[in-house]
This record gives sequence, structure tokens and C-alpha cells, in this order.
Amino acid sequence: MRTMLTTAALAATLVTTSTVAHAQPGLAPLAAPSAPVGEPAELKSPATATLLALGGAVAPVVMIAVGGETGNDALISGGFLASTLTPSLGHWYAGEFLTTGMALRGVGGLLFITGVAQALSGACWGGDDGSSCGGDEDDGEALILLGAGAYVGGMIYDVATAGAAARRYNRKHGAQMAVAPTMIPAAGGAMAMGMGVSGSF
Repeated sequence: MRTMLTTAALAATLVTTSTVAHAQPGLAPLAAPSAPVGEPAELKSPATATLLALGGAVAPVVMIAVGGETGNDALISGGFLASTLTPSLGHWYAGEFLTTGMALRGVGGLLFITGVAQALSGACWGGDDGSSCGGDEDDGEALILLGAGAYVGGMIYDVATAGAAARRYNRKHGAQMAVAPTMIPAAGGAMAMGMGVSGSF
């Protein structure tokens, strides 16, 4: 909201003329254009937020790919674990710590794990009688695909909306102030020139 802050202390330090006679009653403030003191600061960079989110999404994929090529299970596990959090780095930079993308990845991960478990339980295994089959393997495959889609979608979402998160932060925390000459009451009922400060926060 916009507020007008005019203080006697500021006027006293910025007085540039002596008093104006009583013969000028109702003297209006000078119609001088305001001089901006500070523009709304771009406190968070949308480009930086997007780059952080993009790096947070790509790095885990690279870890998983390298781990698969080298047979490094620890690297694969670390990549999957990182992918649940690091795509949200851009939002964290912008002060948003719980994101829609994180929720999508959480749901997608649960669906994926449930699908794998269901697919394994429906698989046929060799036994004394030739085979032993569990439940419906097709349902498990559907859950795997749905979970993977939600997981990847959550990563993409956080990358795509990181810049907007930075802009929301700036709108919330930005400030603008301006200074303009104005006439204010002085001692003895006369008028003196001072400076008025206005701002929006």
C-alpha cells in the first residue's frame, strides 16, 4: 500500500528557505515532480531461479545415467534421492520451500513403487510344478507408467515455474520511495520548505 511519511525532523534538516509570511494563508505544497530515491529492487533473479531449478533437475539424471553405465548402485540411489528435492532449488532460492512439483514427485514415487511391487507379485516364478503366479502384472505396469509420468512432470513443473516464484518474491518484498519538496507548518504559524517522503511497500 502507499503511505505518505512527512516528519518534522526531516523538514528541519532539509529546510532551504526561511519562513513565509502569514499573509499567504492556505499555501499549497509545491507542485514539483517527485524524485525517485529507489526503484523496486529485483531482490531475486528469475533467470537465476530457473537455472538453479534446471541444474537441480539435470544433475540427478546425469548421476543415474552414469551410475547405470558404471554399475554404481550408490550413484543411482543418490541420483534418485536428489531428484526428489533438487528440482525445487529455484523455488527455495525464491523463498518457497514446499512446491507443487515436490508433491507431484512424492505421489509419483509412491505410485511407481506400488506398481513395481504389484508387477513383481503378479510375475510367474519357476517352482516344483513349473510355475507360480501371483496377481495382475498389467495393473502394476500401469501404475509404474503413471508414477513415472507424475514424477517427471513434477520435475518439469518446478523448472518451468521457478522464474515466476522469484517474481512473486520481488512483488512481495520490493519497495519504492520518492522525495518531493513540500511546504509544512513551522514555528510561530509560518510555513517552511521541507521534503516529503512517499513510499510503497
